Amino acid sequence: MDGVGELGLRKLSIQGKAAGSHFFAATEEGEFVDADWSGASGSTGGEDGEEPAAAPKEGGASSRLVRAVNQDHFRPCVSLQRSPFFSDIYLSVGDWSFNIWCEGVDKPVFASPFSEAYLTCGRWSPTRPGVIVLSRADGVVDIWDLTDQSHKPSMSAPIAQKQITSMEFADAGPANPGNIQLLAAGDALGNLHILEMPRPLRRPSPNEKVAMRSFFDREVQRVNYVAQSQAERDLLAGEEEETTEKEEELDDKEKRKAAADERKKIQAQLKKEEEAYRKLEAKYREELGVGTASPNASPSGSPPLSPSGSDGGKASLNGEADSENVNIEMKEGSDQKVEV
Repeated sequence: MDGVGELGLRKLSIQGKAAGSHFFAATEEGEFVDADWSGASGSTGGEDGEEPAAAPKEGGASSRLVRAVNQDHFRPCVSLQRSPFFSDIYLSVGDWSFNIWCEGVDKPVFASPFSEAYLTCGRWSPTRPGVIVLSRADGVVDIWDLTDQSHKPSMSAPIAQKQITSMEFADAGPANPGNIQLLAAGDALGNLHILEMPRPLRRPSPNEKVAMRSFFDREVQRVNYVAQSQAERDLLAGEEEETTEKEEELDDKEKRKAAADERKKIQAQLKKEEEAYRKLEAKYREELGVGTASPNASPSGSPPLSPSGSDGGKASLNGEADSENVNIEMKEGSDQKVEV
């Protein structure tokens, strides 16, 4: 069998002659494997003198050994059993929970809540389609009646002081006509415990098989609906992400365009203000005569005298002094005039 070492099989459930080469397995990594013997080399021979089966075509669906590998438990699976009432329903037990699988479905159709202790074994009831018996590492046996409740065990019974390592129902035969149902359990100390199942847990209710079939079909529909809804949500999320990226690209382009327009507007405003400033500067220069030749400028090119400067003031005073003639008469009768 190719890839056995890679998969690390822990439990194996063979269908029997009715299912041909199809089987299910559980790995040490807690995976649930759907496989087919016909994919292995040398598995095409018949049994009991029958003609060998035709070799599968290379690349065909029947040429693959492993059909599907689905995540089941976080730790190695400790029990794998097919339902005695439904050929497509399987029970897997591992770590702190158990799962119920339906053939052809990629997810468990039922996943139990976490147990108070590590689960070590699990069995379907041979007489009731909706009853599952589980053993725990603390020596307690949990009995789940799915027709009663599915969120917790219907009954828990401590039977050992150590971990229960194995568990099996007794076959109904001549010594046990079926009026009682016995369960054998072995613990880590090597002790064997024989339990008698209570009457309500061994006698099926009317139409229990039909009710459980409806329960499993309904759970399959729920799992498929959830998977389809998740696929649609992922598709919508991808489309929304693409739309968001496109909008962001458009927003970036619009932002860049708006920024460029704003820069142009600011540059135009600055240019307009600069022109207004130049005009105002030219006007003031013209009014003040700055930058033009003055008529009072000296021949040597010295700057002209300012009307309001200190030199101009002196010149004005000198002019006023020159324009006035002060006559000072001598008090002693002198007719001499002194001109200042």
